[in-house]
Amino acid sequence: LIVCLGLVPVAVGGWPILAIGIASGVAAVAYTAGPYPLAYYGLGEPFVMVFFGPVPVWGTTLLITGQGDWNAAVAALGMSCVATAIMVVNNLRDREQDARVGKNTWVVRLGDRGGRAEYGALVGLAFLIPLGMYGAGLIYNRVWVILGAVPFAIKVVNRVCKRAPVAIDTELLGATVRLLSWYGFLLCFGWIL
Repeated sequence: LIVCLGLVPVAVGGWPILAIGIASGVAAVAYTAGPYPLAYYGLGEPFVMVFFGPVPVWGTTLLITGQGDWNAAVAALGMSCVATAIMVVNNLRDREQDARVGKNTWVVRLGDRGGRAEYGALVGLAFLIPLGMYGAGLIYNRVWVILGAVPFAIKVVNRVCKRAPVAIDTELLGATVRLLSWYGFLLCFGWIL
């Protein structure tokens, strides 16, 4: 069924959409399966950065406008930074168990303090990417409206950074998901303006 549904966008967008579909499917399976499971070698974060931001945005702009918008794809890195931060919160929570089973996430490699720094850096970078592009004149949409999410972002980062390792829980995962929702809504709203 999924393959059949995928034929419609492939018919509209051609081989680039087919390549995106195949690459996304392979990445999804390779995340935890196969001879080299990406999550076990610290490659989960880079793949989320690519496949939860630039790749789908570029493909969507190709389908809608007939040409992929590279500026929109780069701006989408901000979204994928927050999506990756969701993974980091999960990895902070599961760090000890992941280490026991040989799942060498970045949090396992960096340790608790490094994982929290990674989380904060990802959230900060999420705001810097579109604002930097706006400041450099690469995009002219009013993406600065994402600044409305900064107070909530600071609050969530502080909670993640101050919480004891055993207290990293689903509530903080939910808060990061809400941050992603607010960020995405404001980024889209600013883009539409």
